[in-house]
Amino acid sequence: MVSYVPAGRQVGNDAPAYYLRTYYEKTDIAGGFGNTTFPLNDIPGFTRGNRIGNPDLKPEITTAFEVGAELNFFENRASVDFSYYRNKSKDQILPVPIAPGTGYSSKVLNTGEVENRGIELGVRGTPIRTASGFTLELYGTYTKNKNEVIDIAGGVDQVTVGGISALTIVAAKGQPYGTFFGQTIKRDPQGRVVVSAADGMPELTDRAQYLGSYLPKWQASWGANMSYKGFSFGILFDTKQGNKFYSRTKDLMDFVGTAPETAEGGRDPRVWANSVIETEPGKFTENTSLTYDPNDWFTSKIPSGLHVIDGSYIRLRELSLSYRIPKYLLNRTPFGDASIGIFGNNLALWTAKENVYADPEVNSGGATNEQGFDFTAQPSLRNYGVNLRVSF
Repeated sequence: MVSYVPAGRQVGNDAPAYYLRTYYEKTDIAGGFGNTTFPLNDIPGFTRGNRIGNPDLKPEITTAFEVGAELNFFENRASVDFSYYRNKSKDQILPVPIAPGTGYSSKVLNTGEVENRGIELGVRGTPIRTASGFTLELYGTYTKNKNEVIDIAGGVDQVTVGGISALTIVAAKGQPYGTFFGQTIKRDPQGRVVVSAADGMPELTDRAQYLGSYLPKWQASWGANMSYKGFSFGILFDTKQGNKFYSRTKDLMDFVGTAPETAEGGRDPRVWANSVIETEPGKFTENTSLTYDPNDWFTSKIPSGLHVIDGSYIRLRELSLSYRIPKYLLNRTPFGDASIGIFGNNLALWTAKENVYADPEVNSGGATNEQGFDFTAQPSLRNYGVNLRVSF
């Protein structure tokens, strides 16, 4: 069976509530030992919100093209579901940060055009099915998406959509949406770290650099279901690859000296490995003797860009084992069917080599455009359970 979605399909997306105007909010006065929130002793207090509304907003329009195929083989024991898509969204509605000197923190704008294109693949098969009742089913999914900011309203090259003072998340022309933008260490054309001739410290880039997006380049899942004489076993893994995230946990561990990288090579002054000195503009010589102070580097000099790390992971998402009670044991009960089982979720996590700090799925920004931030959030939970299912 082949399915096809014609090109040119358009879907509109309206602005969220309270985006058209600037509203008043309850006053909240920050103090040294706490906040004072109105109404206070039945006295109301209101102040203008920090976000400037926009009564001239246009709907966000997405134009989609998709084509796909669903194929079944060997009497439905194997199936493939494939689709290719290309979506363009223009006039995206975002609260764009502005200079605090204006008296506001953001303004709602139609910001430009973003394109997503990629593939989605799902496979499922039953390679083993015996007369004795043993069945093995395997399945998996794969999604690869390329996101790119095509244009930004107002003739600017990028807008900030979140972040902290030293590191922002931007929508920049030619870059994926949600790209980290900040200073990092300077490197020569061969990738070697450039250090200062004065103190041996790595030099920082003259301008902020694009450091990767919080959007994964691809993601996948794979799992298996097995059953035999009333017993059922299921296992599911999933992965995301190629995404970045900012780890405040790493930042703090660097500062207090508990991160593994602070102990590599000891605490005494040493030469930065694979470093060079820029003797003239564009000319570099290998650094073999100029040392730097690790304590000074990790406590005051390391840039926020070095806390943007690989967020790739593989996770054992789910594991379950259940037993379906035979019908003859339920003949004298009010139950028509019954099963009992145990399960576990989020049982294991394998992260990228440079990430020994936090679960990359932890997100401190909430349901906003500020994704990919770990502000020392609590770790994700591993949970176990027992279930009993009955029907009458």
